[in-house]
Amino acid sequence: MNIVHFTTVHPRGDTRVFHKECTYLSNNNYNVKLIVADGIDDQVINGVNIQSIPKPSSRIERIFKTQWFMYKKLRLEDAKVFQFHDPELLFMGLLLKLKGKEVIFDMHEDSPAQILSKPYLNKAQAKCFSLLMKLIESVTLPFMSHIFTVNDEIVKRVSKINKNVSLLRNYPIMSEFIHLNQDWNKKENSIFYVGAISEIRGIEQLIESLKNTKIKLYLAGTFNNSNFEDKVKKSDGWKNVEFLGQINREQMKEYLLKSKLGIIPFLPAPNHINANPNKFYEYLSAGIPIACSNFPLWRAFVTKHNIGITFNPQSPSDILKNIELLINNFNELETMSKNAKLIIKNECNWEKEAQELLSVYRRIIKSI
Repeated sequence: MNIVHFTTVHPRGDTRVFHKECTYLSNNNYNVKLIVADGIDDQVINGVNIQSIPKPSSRIERIFKTQWFMYKKLRLEDAKVFQFHDPELLFMGLLLKLKGKEVIFDMHEDSPAQILSKPYLNKAQAKCFSLLMKLIESVTLPFMSHIFTVNDEIVKRVSKINKNVSLLRNYPIMSEFIHLNQDWNKKENSIFYVGAISEIRGIEQLIESLKNTKIKLYLAGTFNNSNFEDKVKKSDGWKNVEFLGQINREQMKEYLLKSKLGIIPFLPAPNHINANPNKFYEYLSAGIPIACSNFPLWRAFVTKHNIGITFNPQSPSDILKNIELLINNFNELETMSKNAKLIIKNECNWEKEAQELLSVYRRIIKSI
């Protein structure tokens, strides 16, 4: 069975799209093609045929011109099942469905909530666009063959529109980091952050918290805009930062072995409160305790399993106070490290989660 995944937003090496979903389907004897908008040469990796359309030069071009390129590409595909990963492609998914295709939408985030936190929109604009997205969802989602999403809150909301919705959580591929052996006596006095770098992710407050310490922050990822990058690089805490830029999965292992804590300092935006980010579980898989924002869902999980600490992400002093409580407590770090790997092995791993992916594909293909 030929399957096509497509995205105009995510890179070809995206953890969820490529490493988890496309690769896993390919390993289970599906012919998988992934179409991305990066303008890079076509290639086959892990059995997945990756093809591209031109890379957009702006957000506006991506929403309009790139979608036209994608539609022309998809019209030529000989496949019965299509899966897309971006809310801006909802109408394209609807067009494919009206052409008799089976269409799956992977809803990585709560889009109406996410729009409310966009830095380039004022409050009135954000509210209007959020309501518009809800309207678009109400028109398009009922036609989807299935919808995957990442947490219970989104499932509850979307199930009122389409009953064919299920959880596909951002649990890690267990074999990727679980084998890392953490030596707490040889580690640096450092913490590690990997992911998008923006104001709403609390990076400014995190860097501020370190200014009078000897704690190093390994910061991996890409800044969302140059103004914010210039601002944080001029702050007093930047002297404690080793900026890594974009790193690959192998490079991640190096810093997971060096660091004592994996940190997630997200600010309390509507789309963050119930989020399940990849990095949360990847840190745990490597046996790295978590230091994260004290959202009720996160705090309950961290406390229940004794795998880290939480803090008020808006308070640099509270961030530092909680990091310092743990970062030099080797016995507690070692205990939390063992607890972290245990919860990944027993419960929160992609190998178990992916059974839902396969189950949905088998059901849809059987109905064709």
